[in-house]
Amino acid sequence: MPSSTLSPSICCHRLFMIAPLLLISLLPFCSAMCLPCKQPHLSPRDVFVPPIESPTEGDIWLIASEQTVTWSIDDIPEHVTNPTGKLVLGKLNGDQEHLYTDIALAEGFPITDKNVTIIVPKVDPADNYIVVLFGDSGNRSPPFTITHE
Repeated sequence: MPSSTLSPSICCHRLFMIAPLLLISLLPFCSAMCLPCKQPHLSPRDVFVPPIESPTEGDIWLIASEQTVTWSIDDIPEHVTNPTGKLVLGKLNGDQEHLYTDIALAEGFPITDKNVTIIVPKVDPADNYIVVLFGDSGNRSPPFTITHE
């Protein structure tokens, strides 16, 4: 007795042959739908690494004293990536920097201020401390001493 329906195996076989062709034929339409997508406009930006002018090598800071860290903005570009500064204390051990990033000496100040005044934290006295100025980029001071005397 003849049947007007296809067997399931023939149906699946045709579907597997037709499905890839159907998908390929739809690709131009899919890519056309993506054409209106636009990337957000990004303004030009420059990395700025302001050189730290103080503290200088050999400076001595007393724990709990008020100190001013200064840096130059002579070569500041027109478009600074991050104009908000953060100052952290660190130590040099040979070529290795160890930064105390958990607690900032100062943060949220404009890099264009050229200085920030801090209170020297209670730390172990040593002669290999540095400060690092973050904002657009990190820049470190030469090593200096922190003491309690």
